[in-house]
Amino acid sequence: MFRQALDSTVRGGLFRRRERRSIVVLVCLVWLSIFVSFWLGHHPKIDIDRAPLLSMRLSLDPNRATRPTLTTLPGIGPTLAKRIVELRQLEPYVTVQDLLKVRGIGPRKLVAIRPYLLPTSQWGPPQGD
Repeated sequence: MFRQALDSTVRGGLFRRRERRSIVVLVCLVWLSIFVSFWLGHHPKIDIDRAPLLSMRLSLDPNRATRPTLTTLPGIGPTLAKRIVELRQLEPYVTVQDLLKVRGIGPRKLVAIRPYLLPTSQWGPPQGD
């Protein structure tokens, strides 16, 4: 009896051709479902146009900020940053209005950079660059 089972297994295999095909299809479907569930479950798509914007609040002290940091302010380039540093070394800025003494900073530019400055109560003594 064992020999007959062994012979039938060797000749025809454990399953008939149709059964083998069904098993292969089922195994492929299982692997496909695992792959799809992994891909969709772990890698959600992000619509970049609808993603929330990240913002960072820049607050700096004109008496202590370095030249490169000052150039991050709107309308302040390397030349203006150099002038700000040079003037603060002569006399520290006490009020926001003191920045109007810098050649190249007018009322409009002061209004543009004011939101990025620390309150004057938090300004410290000047530092070199």
